[in-house]
Amino acid sequence: MIAPIVFVAAAYAAAGVTVDVDTREIREGQSIALQVVVTDASVRGVPALRVPDGLELRYQGQSQSRTILNFEATTTTTFRYALTALRRGSYTLGPYDVTTSAGTLRSAPLTLEVGARASGGTADELVSELGVERAWVGQTVVLRARFQTDKALVQARWSPPTADGLAPEPGIEPQVSEGRISQDGKPYSVEELLVALHASRAGKLTVPGPILL
Repeated sequence: MIAPIVFVAAAYAAAGVTVDVDTREIREGQSIALQVVVTDASVRGVPALRVPDGLELRYQGQSQSRTILNFEATTTTTFRYALTALRRGSYTLGPYDVTTSAGTLRSAPLTLEVGARASGGTADELVSELGVERAWVGQTVVLRARFQTDKALVQARWSPPTADGLAPEPGIEPQVSEGRISQDGKPYSVEELLVALHASRAGKLTVPGPILL
């Protein structure tokens, strides 16, 4: 029983840096939050991040917190930025090197998909995609759904899709994430759903979109 506790505490105390965004899919003109999180190391100044042409990044501030797990204290410093999409395309952010008291720490790269600017109409938008056009019997595919609204989302619930020959994979729970974006100065709430679907028969299948309740 002692070895696992010591292992977890040591792993938790390791210095590191992560970079993440509220959502990996946005449209032209939209802004999302990007965070650089440095764990168990101090940073002099603000990390200077470069983004590809077609994106714009603005520093907004930083905060620090301290937690204790298994008698080990961990300090986390979070740098906040606003990332704005200026042009549609697929972008790779990072990896980024951050100079800290623990040496140079490198983040993992992440991808961002920017779609065309949304046309006029309702502020509510629900889209979904499978990401593949062909699959074989027994294969698991992932359906991604994304809902955007300028209204407050309170206790929203998803009803995953079902179709003859394609149903949610048993034992794999759907994943739901929430975030915020800004478009033309107006804030929006974004909720994303990932559902693993199992193909059980051959043929051309039509998958209805998920329902947000």
